[in-house]
Amino acid sequence: MPRKSQEQTNSQPQPQVEGANQASAENPPVQVEELTFRVERLRANAKDLFDVPVEVFDGAMHGLSKAKITKVEATERIREFLSKEV
Repeated sequence: MPRKSQEQTNSQPQPQVEGANQASAENPPVQVEELTFRVERLRANAKDLFDVPVEVFDGAMHGLSKAKITKVEATERIREFLSKEV
């Protein structure tokens, strides 16, 4: 008499968790490291990248001690700068 494999004997259906996304459980999101750019390069392209004049970019970056930042960091600094009360 042939023996059943472990897979065949333990083939009970797995319970489904309500609201769970199987695709994300099987393939967890990959974390991507953000690119950093020299502040001078971002400044030169402030109008195209952030839709602000260079003067606004300069004000937002005032006091920044890093030579390189991400576009997300720059955007956040600009947003904070523009929301300050005068």
